[in-house]
Formats: sequence, structure tokens, C-alpha cells
Amino acid sequence: MEKVIKDLPVLAVDDEESIIRLYKHVLKDYNLLLAQSAEQALDVFKQHTDTAVVITDVVMEEETSGIDLIEQIEALNPVTQFIIISGLHGKNSIALQTVKGSVSSLPKPVEVAHLEMAVRAAYIRYFDYCLLYDILSAIAKYPKVF
Repeated sequence: MEKVIKDLPVLAVDDEESIIRLYKHVLKDYNLLLAQSAEQALDVFKQHTDTAVVITDVVMEEETSGIDLIEQIEALNPVTQFIIISGLHGKNSIALQTVKGSVSSLPKPVEVAHLEMAVRAAYIRYFDYCLLYDILSAIAKYPKVF
């Protein structure tokens, strides 16, 4: 299972070079894809639609936000899981955490142990969602059997 997890891509998106370096260090054992803008991340995702986890900043210098990116990727692959990294706190942080079930959030500055746990949890959610979609597809295809 560990090998399967680490073979599925994780896409990390941030416009800060220091955060990109952190991802390279912490996620070095994963099939890591990197992008420095939401637009670039969407292009990368379109080339790797089997990406299991996307880690994104909420506010980036480009026009497209991390929330916009999530919506665009979900339209392409609804089982992809997301981790939002944000410097927003208070009410904004609570709102981000409740966007959708496929999204979790971590505050900036990111603690390495929290990032590692969040990535592992996102992969578990990814496999759960894949199984659920397979079951729902079978029910839709063969409704009389169920």
C-alpha cells in the first residue's frame, strides 16, 4: 500500500519559493509535481489527471486563487483530495475548513509533522472516494441488481 500511495502524484502549488523548497524536502519520497501559480498547476494537473492530492495556497499573486483551482480540478477529477495552506486565521480559517469534505487545511507557517499527517490522511480519503465512486457507478449501471 505504501508504494501505491507514493506512486500516485501529489501536486504542490505555492507562489513562495521558500514553501516550494519545503515541499521538495518534506515530500521527497512522493511522486511530487510542483507549480508556482494556480494557472500552472491546472496545466500540470491536466497532464497528470491521476493526481491524488493537491496542496495549494489560498492567496497567490496570480488572479486565480487556491479555491478557484480546487473548483477547476474537481470538475476534471472529483476524487482528487485537497490540502489548503493559508495564512488566514479566525473566521476565514473556519470557512476554509468547511468548504468540502475533500478539503483539509493547515495554517502558515506549515509545521512539517502536520503536513506529513495531512498528506497521508488525504491519500486515505482519496482511496475512500475512489471506492465510493466505483460503487456508485456500479449502482447506476446496474440499478436492478441493487
